Amino acid sequence: MSTAIRAANEAAAEAIPSDTFEARRVVKGVNYEFVSRKASDLTPQVKRHIWTIFEENMCDAYTSSTFGWQPRAKRKELFDPLSRFILVYAPPSSSPEVVNLPGSTILSGFCMFRFDEEEITEDGNTMQDVIYCYEVQISRKLQRSGLGLTLLGDLDSIAKKWGIKKVMLTVFKNNTPAIALYAKSGYSVDPISPSEFLKARLSTNTVAPGKQMEEAMDSEDDREDIDSDGDIEEEYYDYEIYSKVVL
Repeated sequence: MSTAIRAANEAAAEAIPSDTFEARRVVKGVNYEFVSRKASDLTPQVKRHIWTIFEENMCDAYTSSTFGWQPRAKRKELFDPLSRFILVYAPPSSSPEVVNLPGSTILSGFCMFRFDEEEITEDGNTMQDVIYCYEVQISRKLQRSGLGLTLLGDLDSIAKKWGIKKVMLTVFKNNTPAIALYAKSGYSVDPISPSEFLKARLSTNTVAPGKQMEEAMDSEDDREDIDSDGDIEEEYYDYEIYSKVVL
């Protein structure tokens, strides 16, 4: 683990955002409060509210995916000690689609990310410091409110503060609204994404086609993703990895 990643992981929650991070902001005419938290800072009640938004948004998508719906594993990932959150709060609402918090605030959405290292070459021997964004989830009623784009902008600022040059995330291929959002924020398919990774390995291999397919795949599961003509069956992969270089 690099010095930068270790320092970021050890930093207090309030030290994670950039110096330009504004706790109170107006997004498309609505007042919101943005709060930085570590997973260990979250109360059981806040964790329940985070989970409610995540489950409402993603349960169907995971159920129909190759990952399947595994709530226990997803909770463990979401609230891992290294997970970092930006929580978005708004004034109260009577809408049942918005998760109400005690007092005068509503959890409108959140971003969960980690400071990590990711491979940037096929052999996995070259690693790069990254911010990996696991979730950008907005309450259903507030989707398309500008909050998702705002949270992605916060990740850019955090990356710059900690000297990290790349932000990465995973998205289901059929989640076209999310893909459009990421593209608008400057993300594109990363070279280590399944489709790009396999295409690169096949295009750079110069052996005979039959041997090419055999050597390009690391496992029987991978071989199943290529048809008899050597073409990649991209429909097998229902997700892509997107990334953005932060300048």
